[in-house]
This record gives sequence, C-alpha cells and structure tokens, in this order.
Amino acid sequence: FYLDLLNSFGLALTWQGHFREAQPLYRRALTGMDSSGRGGMMTRVIMQHNLAMTLIKLGETAEAEAVILGPEVADSAPIASSVQAFEKSVGTPPADSTSAVRGAEVR
Repeated sequence: FYLDLLNSFGLALTWQGHFREAQPLYRRALTGMDSSGRGGMMTRVIMQHNLAMTLIKLGETAEAEAVILGPEVADSAPIASSVQAFEKSVGTPPADSTSAVRGAEVR
C-alpha cells in the first residue's frame, strides 16, 4: 500500500507539472518494490514507466532510456543507432513499394 501511495503522489506531482519533485517518489517506490521481493510485478513496470515518462518530459531521454532498458543496455546500444544498424542490414524498400508507410515517406 505504501509503495502504491508513493507512486500515486508522484503521479499527482507529474500531472501538476512538478516533474523534478516526482522523480524521487518514483525511485523510492521502485527501490521498495525491488527490496521487498516484488521487482517482477506489473506494478513495478508501471512505476518504471511513470519515472521514464517524467524524465522524457524533462528532456532527459538518455536517462529515460536507461530506466526502461537498464543502464547496461542503454549504454551499449542506444536506440537510434540500433535502428540505423537494422536499416543498414536489411536495406531500404524499393522506391515503387506499395506499402502505405513507404508511400507516405515518398510523398
């Protein structure tokens, strides 16, 4: 109950635009979930998402990425470079592609 209350208070601050003030509450709730053996619960994932969204609102996208993916993954393979590597490995679709997405890009 206490950890859910911390998350709810963080949400209330976030909704009011107090992003910096909300971060410690989310982090404390996450730490509590982990230390109490509830680190694998969906509630923890939601709290993690709330923290990441707050960081994005502050423009701290690299830290948000680390919160979601874990610091070791975020540091070793940023999403943008991973997408570029994927596109390079599979190639680009032909210019006359009938895909709706590709068609929107060509126009």
